[in-house]
Amino acid sequence: MEKNENIKKSEGENMDLQKRIEQFRELEYAFNKDFYQELKEEHSPHTLFIGCSDSRVKAETLFQAEAGEIFQVRNIANIVPRKEEPDDHTSVVSAIECAVITLKVKNIVVCGHSNCGGCAAIRKLEEYRKELPYTGEWISQSISISDYIDDNYPDMKEEDKIIMLEKLNTVQQLDNLMTYGFVRKRFESVKLNLHAYYYDIGTGSISVYDYDSVFSDMIAEITANRKLLVEEQERELERQKELEQEQADEREKENEEKQTDEKNQKIEKKQEEEKINKEEEKINKEEEKTNKEEEIINKEERKKEEKKKEKKKKSKGEKEKSAEENGKTKE
Repeated sequence: MEKNENIKKSEGENMDLQKRIEQFRELEYAFNKDFYQELKEEHSPHTLFIGCSDSRVKAETLFQAEAGEIFQVRNIANIVPRKEEPDDHTSVVSAIECAVITLKVKNIVVCGHSNCGGCAAIRKLEEYRKELPYTGEWISQSISISDYIDDNYPDMKEEDKIIMLEKLNTVQQLDNLMTYGFVRKRFESVKLNLHAYYYDIGTGSISVYDYDSVFSDMIAEITANRKLLVEEQERELERQKELEQEQADEREKENEEKQTDEKNQKIEKKQEEEKINKEEEKINKEEEKTNKEEEIINKEERKKEEKKKEKKKKSKGEKEKSAEENGKTKE
C-alpha cells in the first residue's frame, strides 16, 4: 500500500512538472515569443555567476535578470578549484574558461549564502568523506578555511564559525580564480570585474566583497596554509606511490625468485631423473651382462653334462658289447 502511494506521489510530481512546462509554453513563451526568437540568435551574457547548487539561490531573481544575461556554474559550496592543485575538476574550470575567453563576460560573481549545507559539511568533513565520498572530496578544497577559523577563533560559537566560513569561502574563490592566467589577464587589463556576494536567505540582504577586501589578509594566510596542505598531500601521495612501487618491485622480485626456484627445481628434478635413468640403465646393462654370462656358463654346463651323458652312454654300450662278445666266446 505504501509503495503504491509513493508511486502515485511520484507520478503526481511528474505531472506537476509537465504542467509547469505546458504553462511556460502557454503563458511565458506565447507572450514573449519575439524575445525568444531573438534570443536564439545570440548568446552574450554579461556575467558569470558561480553559485552554490542550493535551490534557494536563484541568480535571475537576485539580479532581476532575463534569460541570456547570466552564464552559470553551480556546485556544492560555490567552489572554484585552484589551478596549481591536481586537475581533477575540469568541468568547473572549462565553464569559467568558456565564459572569460569565448563569451568575454564583463563580470564574475561568486555567490555564497547563509544556511549553506556545503559549508556546514566542511565542519564535519571526515563524516562526509565516509557517507558521501564524492561530496567529501569536493568540499575538502575549502578545509583550510575551516582550520583557519578554529585556529584563530577557538572561542567562537559554532553557528558563528559557519557564517564566517560561508563568507570567507566565498571570498576565497576570487583568489582561486586569479590563479588562472586568462582570468588574471582580463582582470588586470580592467576588462573583467571580480565580486564575491554573500546572500542572507532569511533577510534578503546581500554583502558585496571585491578581490581586494577586508578579508584579504585572512585569505592570504588561508591560501598559504592551503598550499602547505596540498604540498603535504602531494608528498604523501608521492610516498604512497613510492611505497606501492616498492611493494610492486618486491612482488616482482619474489615472483622472479619463485620462477627461478621453480626453474632450478625442474632442472634438478630433470638431472635427478637423468641420473636415476643412467643408474637404472647401468644396472640393466650389468644385469644383462650377468644374464649373458650366466647363460654362457649354463650353456657350458649343459655341454659338459651332455658330454658326460654321451661318454657314459658310450661306455655302457661298449660294456654291453664286450659282455655280448664274452657270452659268445663261452658258447
